[in-house]
Amino acid sequence: MQKQQGLTLLELMIVLVIIGILTAFAVPYYQRHLRTSYRQQAQTVLLEGAHALQRYYHQHHSYADATLQLIGLKPSIAHDHYQVTLSNLSATTFTLTATPHGQQALDKCDTLAIIVPPNNQTVFARRAP
Repeated sequence: MQKQQGLTLLELMIVLVIIGILTAFAVPYYQRHLRTSYRQQAQTVLLEGAHALQRYYHQHHSYADATLQLIGLKPSIAHDHYQVTLSNLSATTFTLTATPHGQQALDKCDTLAIIVPPNNQTVFARRAP
């Protein structure tokens, strides 16, 4: 009697089913992990931008003429998953916003913002969709 070598079709199909089940659980978890890491990158960039705006304020005594380029921020961050805008500029206020787009829009946190109102108390906000 000869010794059997290789895999039978049934064994191969069982292996493929197991791989498919593992993939069905792993891919969504990995995508969720990526969205979380992009959100954390966006939060870090917003905080760095707020610090840069504070330095700008101490040099110019106003936020009014600040731009993303002047404070060293790019308009697209976190591997192009967030769009950064600087708005509500006055002598004493600014709003720095990161808006998700693409797959990042599926994240549980929608728009991230740092708002400095006239009393100069920084507010870190998440806006619901």
